[in-house]
Amino acid sequence: MSFFKKIFWLVILFFGIVLYSLYSKATLYNYDVKKDYVYSFKNTLTNTKNTSGITSFLKLNVNSTILGKLLQPLVILSDGKNSIKSYLEQGSCGIRYINISSLNISHLKILAKYVNVKDYKIISFKNPNFKDKKILIIAPHPDDAEIASFGFYSKYHKNISIVTITAGDAGPNTYKGIFKNQKQAYLEKAKVRIHDSLTVPMLGQVNPFKCLNLGYFDSELKNMYENRDKMFHGVYTKVKDSYEYRKYNISPLNSVLISGADWNSLVVNIKIVLKEIKPDIILTPYPLLDAHPDHKYSSIALFEAMKSLDLKRGKLLLYTNHLVLSEYYPFGMPGGSMDLPPNFDKSLYFDNIYSYNLTPKKQKDKILALDAMSDLRMDPRYRTSWGLLRKGVKTLLKRDFLGYEYANYFRRAIRANELFFVVDFKNIDKVMKVK
Repeated sequence: MSFFKKIFWLVILFFGIVLYSLYSKATLYNYDVKKDYVYSFKNTLTNTKNTSGITSFLKLNVNSTILGKLLQPLVILSDGKNSIKSYLEQGSCGIRYINISSLNISHLKILAKYVNVKDYKIISFKNPNFKDKKILIIAPHPDDAEIASFGFYSKYHKNISIVTITAGDAGPNTYKGIFKNQKQAYLEKAKVRIHDSLTVPMLGQVNPFKCLNLGYFDSELKNMYENRDKMFHGVYTKVKDSYEYRKYNISPLNSVLISGADWNSLVVNIKIVLKEIKPDIILTPYPLLDAHPDHKYSSIALFEAMKSLDLKRGKLLLYTNHLVLSEYYPFGMPGGSMDLPPNFDKSLYFDNIYSYNLTPKKQKDKILALDAMSDLRMDPRYRTSWGLLRKGVKTLLKRDFLGYEYANYFRRAIRANELFFVVDFKNIDKVMKVK
């Protein structure tokens, strides 16, 4: 090949990379990446010399370089013993909040790649006390508890109860390659996912008798909320009685649940759970931050039940597994920090912020827990050569610049920490909004 042809193809390759990167950027972020993140902080600590028992963020003013508009900007922070990687949006510019809770902030060093950094400030919060506290995790679907909090719940496993709202009997992964009948395929999917919700927590040493699946229907919670007295059925399975799914439970609580597949029965059953468990801490999705309707309305049902019981003493730990502004959050590669998500409105309410740090060993444990969740594995239809080809074509444009599928949970959930917005029970009215 002549010299000029080589130059020509290098130029074509360069512009191809640029165009693909710009397309990737446009697909990943549903907001202006040049805007400042906006948060209204309160209850922050003024003395952070003692770094144990606190959650800390580094407030940075960043400006991507030319390469940072094409490649993933990266900030590496170190205290001399430990280090973390924080990934930013391509082309990011303005205020960002990086999680440094696992580092000794008195010996902090910053190395930036593809981005310029200036004007940093440390913001810290005192961690809640979890000792001897009864902790309830609300999972809208089988696997949500693991995605959001496997590290946390395996730490406090003796005090953990997990309640999964739906059977997970809908969604993209199916068993159509095994069962030709669609209804049968989704019935089998529900059975497997319900068992996952009851058994996978044992990998985090949670007692299976403290795990319960309420058996409501995947993808129907918003419709149930809007038609509170109407009885619903499974979208694909046509199952009308949630007891069809609850029969797999081994928790003693299963015997005191009421029947029905409507919104009112959901709220009543959550009230039954709350009365029996009497939780001091509840983990649940943040309705304003999580894009998935089932996540939003699982929490709304919980909040209605809490208000009906007039619960005032305790704390909510609110999480998001599907950030409204971008399914790519948290950004970048596995193992990076889970930082404060993009937010541009001071009205987002929280009393505190809590980060649970995951060691490299605990991150590996979390990989195994997610891999044990059947629905997070590759769809059985893609186990053939033809299926793999279809999968490759279908997801090619759903990948970031480095080739990671942007919505993949093994990229998003395997992080150096798990992040929660803390709200006192008494302030529940301030987080009951949905968009």
